[in-house]
Amino acid sequence: MGRNGIGRRALRLSCLALGLPVIATIYYRVSSQVRAADSTSAFLLTQQEILKCDNDAVAATIFEARSADGSRSTVKQSLDGVTEKYVRKADGTMMRAYDHIGVRSTIRLAPDSALAGELTVDSGCMQTRGGGRIVGAVSAGSETILGFTTVKILTTGPGVRITAWHSPTLGCLPVRRIYEEKNNKGVWHVINVLETLAIRLGDPPASFFASGGSEMAPSAAVDAAERHKLSRSGLTPADLEARVQRAKDKVAQQDRNYLTHRPE
Repeated sequence: MGRNGIGRRALRLSCLALGLPVIATIYYRVSSQVRAADSTSAFLLTQQEILKCDNDAVAATIFEARSADGSRSTVKQSLDGVTEKYVRKADGTMMRAYDHIGVRSTIRLAPDSALAGELTVDSGCMQTRGGGRIVGAVSAGSETILGFTTVKILTTGPGVRITAWHSPTLGCLPVRRIYEEKNNKGVWHVINVLETLAIRLGDPPASFFASGGSEMAPSAAVDAAERHKLSRSGLTPADLEARVQRAKDKVAQQDRNYLTHRPE
């Protein structure tokens, strides 16, 4: 249902020049606590996702919102008009909304489950509330960005390197992230950069945590979103249906959760 699953997080990056998604998966494993720091209770971050493989093209504007009660929201607005919203409320409500087509999917879990995938301040931003730890990651010191102290974390995998600057004060959210890939000559190339443009302290607007879309099961919402995205792709009807079905298959488990945990 969420961007951060218990035990792992998938950073979904894209390269418009290649027309293909670049996906790096960061796995978490159990770890002991490392350090503690004060956290700001409410804020709004405005960020940009920049594709270095397409002449530094801006791919999307991303808003990271946190309310005083601990609820979180991520809103991604692409230049093509696509707006996706993922909400994790402190009461256990989790929502994925596709506001550009007016659909959403909502479930309600125990509060601890809804926020289990969030990184914790007292682990140096390397462990989740659910007990997972970033695999292949090492702490690389600290730096100050936009006036906030950050923990620099370097994560490596086969042909992939991610450098992220997480702010404990801002609930361990990354205020900067660089995604790199190694070519067949062993040279690292920057593919994707996430930069924070502005940080506003205080409660974000309530609209970041709500959606007026029609409620439906996750697979139905994904079906509508994929068909909208692929409507101008030029794919044959058969290829389009295959792509839609693959996307729906990935959320089959979420459908079962939806039937069990859908809010009244």
